[in-house]
Amino acid sequence: MKRLFVVAAMSAAVSSVHAEGYAGAILALTRLDIPCEASVPCDRKANGGRIYFGSRLSDASRIDLGVGAIDAVEFGYMKLGTAKTVGTTTTYVFDPDDQTIVTPVTVPTTARTQSDALTIAAVMHFPVTTNLSFAARAGAAYVTTTVKRTQDGLSSGSRSESHLRPYVGLGVEFDIPQWVKVVGTFDATQFEVNGKKGSAQLMGLGLEKAF
Repeated sequence: MKRLFVVAAMSAAVSSVHAEGYAGAILALTRLDIPCEASVPCDRKANGGRIYFGSRLSDASRIDLGVGAIDAVEFGYMKLGTAKTVGTTTTYVFDPDDQTIVTPVTVPTTARTQSDALTIAAVMHFPVTTNLSFAARAGAAYVTTTVKRTQDGLSSGSRSESHLRPYVGLGVEFDIPQWVKVVGTFDATQFEVNGKKGSAQLMGLGLEKAF
């Protein structure tokens, strides 16, 4: 499934009759809204990032909407970081000399939820000045999420799932002529694993270069 998504994304970009290509990299703060009980320590924030490759549409292919235009197609990868919950669980230990005696033992447990995504999106730009513009992205994300659990420092299992989810993004771009664009972005999608769903957000700053 993931390979099919990659092929479809790249095919869409190539077939868009591009006038110019570009690539960018974003360093970001991320948040995974994993479900947490009030009494359980939960760290939803992490560090992540996004890399992307885009294709500007030719004048004949772009869609002008008056205040802005859909003028590019992007393919990217988002690293959405790792969220963590810490708690305890109770296990029962049999007495080696008398199997009828059972002692409850409380041990620390940790669950780490890690997520990343492949994305494809149409991009709309809203020019403000010659060098400054806002951007909006809308498309799909193939999101892979893995939950790893440890109990008393030892692995107690993991589960990984991948799902196709909607993807949206907002950004601001400042063009430094003959050099690069400085970009700030907010991106959002969703994840699901083991029947539990949540939202994932990424907010960061980076650079973009045309080629």
